[in-house]
Amino acid sequence: MIQARLAELSLEQFNIIKELYIEQKKKGTARISDEAVRQKTGKGWDEWTLILDEWDVKSWGHRMTARYLREFFGLSPWWARTVTNRHERLKGLKGSPI
Repeated sequence: MIQARLAELSLEQFNIIKELYIEQKKKGTARISDEAVRQKTGKGWDEWTLILDEWDVKSWGHRMTARYLREFFGLSPWWARTVTNRHERLKGLKGSPI
């Protein structure tokens, strides 16, 4: 059904929808509220930013940073990746900055 609907769109309409979708994807973790991250991880975004600035994500990389968050702070794999991704985007290390 979605494919049929997309086939009916003009190229211009399709491109507008595509750009909106890309913008939403870029925002990613920016949509997770400070309250939600605090409730699930025990810390807010500002606190995670300070911790990861000290850790030096650029030097350690994504995988080791997520592991660090899992092992030292007890985050679930999903939250460790989410916090790492947000920090990388915030600092311009991955994708478009937040």
